Amino acid sequence: MPIARRASELAPSDASLRCNLALVLLLTGSVDSARDEIRAARAMDPSDQIATLLSKIIDEVNNGRRAQPRSLAELEGRAR
Repeated sequence: MPIARRASELAPSDASLRCNLALVLLLTGSVDSARDEIRAARAMDPSDQIATLLSKIIDEVNNGRRAQPRSLAELEGRAR
């Protein structure tokens, strides 16, 4: 997470970096912080489909409708 956070700090107006940080935060269990980052990313680029999907996933986790993913495989539903 330190690398994603530092990249976001160096380029705070880069929506892709904010989206990446949101993903890392989600996977490490920091759902509230992930939600804040993905909101910032979507505000910068509302047409970003990846940010839109990640926002939906974060909301589902936050509202208890989806389990907390711990890996990309879990996030994508590939984990066994």
